[in-house]
Amino acid sequence: MTPLTCETVDRLEARIAAEFGTEPHDPRKYLFDQITRIPEALVDVRLPLSRFLDRLEHIPRLFLFFDRHPNNAKLVARLLASLGLPRELGFEAGAADLRQFLSDDQCDMYVTTTDGQLLAVGCHEDDVVQGERVIWTVERADVVRRDKVRNE
Repeated sequence: MTPLTCETVDRLEARIAAEFGTEPHDPRKYLFDQITRIPEALVDVRLPLSRFLDRLEHIPRLFLFFDRHPNNAKLVARLLASLGLPRELGFEAGAADLRQFLSDDQCDMYVTTTDGQLLAVGCHEDDVVQGERVIWTVERADVVRRDKVRNE
């Protein structure tokens, strides 16, 4: 796993706020609270963590970064210490590495492609169903409709 630079996280936050919000990113607020709209070609879907991670197996590298809101900082520090990792803003990692982070349902974090496309948000308000975190994901609307028809 490779740590993300501050500049990379700045760029990711700005892109998410621009694509999913109505104002520029405000670092004093949770980024998730600034996600106020879903672009037309996308839909938001809540998925169990294991199902989300299964969908990422074909993607070799992803970005995971932590919300920089001050209320999240102690939770992130605790998580990273429990994993024996240094304090970082986020990491470039493979899908298999993401489980150790996303399993913690107290930290707010974001998963994107390496070009910055938002894939999921893990938020401290996520539900835990049968011991598994259910996270908020963003998917292309045409793919979701095709999967729904196939499953009916």
